[in-house]
Amino acid sequence: MKNKLIIVLTYCIILISAKTSFAIDTAWVQQSSGISQYTTSVHFINQSTGWATADQGKMIKTTNGGTNWFQLTTGVFQALYSVKFFDEMTGWASGGGGTLIKTTNGGASWTEINTGVSNSLKLFFINSQTGWISGSGSPTVVMATTNGGTNWTQYYTGINEYFTDMFFTNQNSGYITTTDGNLLRTTNAGVNWTSQNITGSGLFSVYFNDSLTGWVVGVYGRVGRTTNGGLSWSVNSLPISGIFLSVKFINNSTGWLCGGGGRLYVTTNGGANWTSQLNPSSTQDLNSIFFYGTNGWACGTNGTMIHTTSGGFPLPSAPVNLNALAVSSNQVNLSWQDSSNNEQYFKIERSTNGNNWVLIDSVNANVTNYQSTGLSGGTTYFFRVYASSWFGSSQPTSSVSILTFPVAPALFSPVNNSSGVSLTPQLVWLSVPSATVYRLQVSTDSLFTSSIINDSNIVQTQYNISSGILNNNIRYYWRVMAKNSSGWSAVSQVWNFRTGLVGVEQPENEIPLTYKVYDNYPNPFNPSTKIKFDLPKQTAVKIIVYDLTGRLVKEIVNGNYPAGKFEIEFNAANLSSGVYLYKIQSNEFTEIKKMILVK
Repeated sequence: MKNKLIIVLTYCIILISAKTSFAIDTAWVQQSSGISQYTTSVHFINQSTGWATADQGKMIKTTNGGTNWFQLTTGVFQALYSVKFFDEMTGWASGGGGTLIKTTNGGASWTEINTGVSNSLKLFFINSQTGWISGSGSPTVVMATTNGGTNWTQYYTGINEYFTDMFFTNQNSGYITTTDGNLLRTTNAGVNWTSQNITGSGLFSVYFNDSLTGWVVGVYGRVGRTTNGGLSWSVNSLPISGIFLSVKFINNSTGWLCGGGGRLYVTTNGGANWTSQLNPSSTQDLNSIFFYGTNGWACGTNGTMIHTTSGGFPLPSAPVNLNALAVSSNQVNLSWQDSSNNEQYFKIERSTNGNNWVLIDSVNANVTNYQSTGLSGGTTYFFRVYASSWFGSSQPTSSVSILTFPVAPALFSPVNNSSGVSLTPQLVWLSVPSATVYRLQVSTDSLFTSSIINDSNIVQTQYNISSGILNNNIRYYWRVMAKNSSGWSAVSQVWNFRTGLVGVEQPENEIPLTYKVYDNYPNPFNPSTKIKFDLPKQTAVKIIVYDLTGRLVKEIVNGNYPAGKFEIEFNAANLSSGVYLYKIQSNEFTEIKKMILVK
């Protein structure tokens, strides 16, 4: 027992006399704890709220991840060694001289619980009701509660050693480390304990990630690992001679340990290999380490508190020169320059307003391009990219904005497959958001191998075809595209129409020698009559009906006609009885005739 006490006392003297300098890696930052006492334990319930214990009954708390720490009044003056919270209100702390305190208001006030022992206590709770305290001294004891500390049951381990740490994986299975290098194990909630020597030297911390996989650390850089719930252990020695005081894992692969001389190591393969994250020349000791995800804190000598948001790994550098190129109405191509050599992937975010960002995808390391698809046409999108590792991300690139191509216009009139369309029709399509100009193509060929109209400077959503362009009784095909500042849309659907007014017939194939208009038949009529006319060559023709006052009543023909004989039916169902004039007019011929409507 004398040798054990010498080991512990010697270690305490080393801690007390440690220098105040502390060399820190850029992935870890120093926080101001506000105290100078030897800090023993740190615990967080989320990435913001945590507590730390220290000598002389000191305890500090943060609600912003450690940016600011403030002192709590515990009402005790013994050194506190352990702290545990399950929510923002209920927590416990234990320490020297049998000290055990509990709070139900987040640490604003504490109630001291009489344990009936004077041992230095460590504690562990698996939920708000079930927990254990272990006491070093003579004799060593373990006490258990199942009602939140109201009542405690005491068990004797039968082992007279100095207890350094305790961990339970469930209500039955637990472990205690000792300075003799022994690991005590229980499978019945602490009633009985068995002992096994793991490393042959002092152990100071134990941690289990699940019921089977756990680690112990101690002196001479030794780390033990089990994958069968502590039945057997493999031991790995780091090439150092110092003491490790705390170990924490966030999964079965990734964990950290810290200890004397400010040493802090990380593993990403379950402990097979370890990498230093702090300058090993540091002389400050780190006594406890805690991780919530990739957010970690470690505390130690003289109120030391350090913090990382990236698991202690340097974050990748932000990519640069992000470019966006719209290639269609629903796709934007991104490219950027990789500025890092330690990213594991890139994250791509998108926004429609530059403020509210959504993670849309990720690509592997060294991939510096991405196609964003499924977008809306004529819409401005914002993009930014992060270089990321499993432990955090760089700052984003400067965001870029890009307007997608407009959507293809929707055609409106003449409706598809129309017939009897005027030779001077108005083609109409629907407006396209963001479009500033339209392109119209009209052809007699559905493949548009040639066009009779190809106008790409239309600013309205309609186009009036002038006289002399279209011919009678011909099928025409038309389509429209829209353009914005990024480019042209895809073409619209192809619609078609056939020219020629309804009721106009060409009864004979004979080509007349002269212009002529015939008397309508029948005349008088009710309500319809037929008008025949001859054209010796292709020409523009109008037939207009007037009343006797000269008022235009109706234009019944207006278009280009080839040479031939034609007949048109005029329906006057909507007109009143009376005498009407009809005038036929072409480029070289005009004639007026009279007709009588009798109802």
